Amino acid sequence: MIKGIMQSGRYTLVSGGQTSVPYVNMSDSGTNSNPMQGMVRLNGSDMQVFDGSNWINMGSSFASVGLNPEAESLLDWAKEKRQEEMDLKIRMEKHPGLKSAYEQFKIMDALTYEEETNVKQQA
Repeated sequence: MIKGIMQSGRYTLVSGGQTSVPYVNMSDSGTNSNPMQGMVRLNGSDMQVFDGSNWINMGSSFASVGLNPEAESLLDWAKEKRQEEMDLKIRMEKHPGLKSAYEQFKIMDALTYEEETNVKQQA
């Protein structure tokens, strides 16, 4: 049973937690003389679930939230590339020669990509 969720990592992933105890979103003040199986109550600082016979303390494990390292690396890369593109756009607005050179580069890049694609298709 997950008692709480704590974030870890920069982006988000859920793992861990105890899920073997049934959970029903009902609370009991601790004075109910006829609880139903699956009822949940807060007893002091302990969250408890009724298993049909007894109130059982839920595990105090916490799930963690984060992404795996490769996903974090890819998101970091994407953020860096986005910033580079934003910086380049600002520089091109200030320097028309840079904008012209960039446009020519994009044309040449597209032409060489098309050429390489045609060569691969013919092979």
